[in-house]
Amino acid sequence: MAAYTADYTEEQNGMIDEGVTDEELMDGLEGTSDDGRVKKPVFIRLRSAQYGERLEEKGPAFARQYDLEDSLDIDTEGVFYTVNGTKYLLYDEAEEMGMGTNVKTLIRIKPSELEIKRFGTEEPGDMDIRLEKGVRTITRYVAPVQAMNFELEIYTNKLDIDMSDEGVGTIDAEYFMRFDQFGRRKNKLNIKVEANDGPKPERV
Repeated sequence: MAAYTADYTEEQNGMIDEGVTDEELMDGLEGTSDDGRVKKPVFIRLRSAQYGERLEEKGPAFARQYDLEDSLDIDTEGVFYTVNGTKYLLYDEAEEMGMGTNVKTLIRIKPSELEIKRFGTEEPGDMDIRLEKGVRTITRYVAPVQAMNFELEIYTNKLDIDMSDEGVGTIDAEYFMRFDQFGRRKNKLNIKVEANDGPKPERV
């Protein structure tokens, strides 16, 4: 398995539209200016898994092992935007996921970078992370349960983005997260985006 390495550059913050309110952000996506703006309905299939890390004795040394702790599958309708050449995905969080009724996730897609922002009218700005291969970022994360606030360190080990201008494609990421006092977790993320031209495709 890939190890957490010191071969990185370090950046602080630099997330989606820092200093811009959620309302301004949505107004920017929904604007009507003639700047090559694209808006399309899509189907989004998101699969994520989180693994705990432990050391296992292997002869005179120790090897890192990863055990599955949590996983999440989301099949939902969303919207694909292109604004000034930058691609975005927007979808609503389901209430049964414990995220409230007015919580949205916005993903900004660049050729070698992914930014994920969760926000809403009831629980504003509880997650805002950036993934870029070989780069460590540090941000704040507010957990939806008990509004616990953590400093979150993220190191992206893998990021493959294949997204067309029509909003069809895939994103694969593997990254490590370190919380203040809860150690480190390995995460895998897969997003598949399909055109929404008719009935929702069957889940496979």
